[in-house]
Amino acid sequence: MKKILSICLVVFVVMSSTFVLAEESRNDLGMYVGIVGGMVFPNKISLTDKGPNNIPLQDLTMDNSAVLGAKIGYTPSFLNKILSVEIEYNHIFGPNVGNQYWYTSSGYNFTVQANTSMDTIFMNFKVRYPTGRFHPYVGVAPGWVWMKVSDLTQSVNVGGARFTSTPLSTSANNFAYQILAGVEYDVVNNISLDLGYKFLQGKPSWTEMDGTVSLNFVTLGLNYKF
Repeated sequence: MKKILSICLVVFVVMSSTFVLAEESRNDLGMYVGIVGGMVFPNKISLTDKGPNNIPLQDLTMDNSAVLGAKIGYTPSFLNKILSVEIEYNHIFGPNVGNQYWYTSSGYNFTVQANTSMDTIFMNFKVRYPTGRFHPYVGVAPGWVWMKVSDLTQSVNVGGARFTSTPLSTSANNFAYQILAGVEYDVVNNISLDLGYKFLQGKPSWTEMDGTVSLNFVTLGLNYKF
């Protein structure tokens, strides 16, 4: 994680330095910091068994959850303030997997449940409408996701009795991407509100299986420009 953060920081510093040197005026309020929070829904995780039996696994529905994060960004004036570049960190509280059918083996139906949490870091590239107080935008972002899974249990009914496995915990980290869309509103010269939508997809991998996590976000952010 420290290596990824260091790489992102170096890239951002280099880009920011280039932008600053190229500007004719420094009082354009191009730099900004922000906080963001919102809801994450509806979500799912698709899993593929890597074992010798290659058991077909059902896609799992993940509960709605919340997200909280922070970002630092820059909107250079020499590009007419059309492009914004951000480094954004988010913590996702969940989303958990409620008890649900997962797969069938030897004629028995197995269910699964688990708790999860995620940390993400992305470099957002946003194209925005530069004039006026409303700034619609779209963007893309490469990044990295750290996913923690805890209290994972499997259950099966056999002969009227229910058997549940010992809870397991595991983690994975992987490359991910997100697609952005939204609108930013200038409240005053140096403060803006940001209403946005994000779609995130990552592909965690474990020893026993590969996965694809898809998340949808609706967020509200507050930015301070300087």
